[in-house]
Amino acid sequence: MDTGTRDYSIDLVKTVAITGVVVIHACAPGFSTVRTGSFEWGSALLWGSLARASVPLFLMCSGALLLDPERPLTFRKLYTRTLPRVLLALFFWAAAYRLPELLCEGFSVGSVVRVLKDLLAFRHEPHLYYLHITLLLYAFLPLTRVFVRHATERERGMRWGCGLLWGFSIQPPARSGLLRCSTGSPHSG
Repeated sequence: MDTGTRDYSIDLVKTVAITGVVVIHACAPGFSTVRTGSFEWGSALLWGSLARASVPLFLMCSGALLLDPERPLTFRKLYTRTLPRVLLALFFWAAAYRLPELLCEGFSVGSVVRVLKDLLAFRHEPHLYYLHITLLLYAFLPLTRVFVRHATERERGMRWGCGLLWGFSIQPPARSGLLRCSTGSPHSG
């Protein structure tokens, strides 16, 4: 890779985001295994809250790299290499999450067909929401790149673009329950 064109600030932001995702996952048991209001619960809440910006940071890094008019991106590369790789990762992990279910039920024709229908209908584990959002972003990337390329400096502030992104890519998964948060624990008390 040509280090002369590498943006190390984006690498730094991605490193912070990766660390934040690890913190989010490390804090998750604190919401369901300890008493609500306890010191452990409060610690998990504090650290989890501080790290919540991690996924939006990943999205912003993607935007900075993919929307840069100086970086070439062809339709062919996007739709024959990039998008299929995300789809492959999504379906691999969606199938991996369903494999224990099939192992418990047995690999009957009916259970395999049901799981395949769920996979093809994008009824996946909530953990995979980031891949769903990534697919949506990549699907609209050519249109978004045209908008950014022809936008004035004021329009590049992306107030409307960010609002549309939030409305169309983040809100539907949240409303459908993909971004569900735990509101209580079995030990709350």
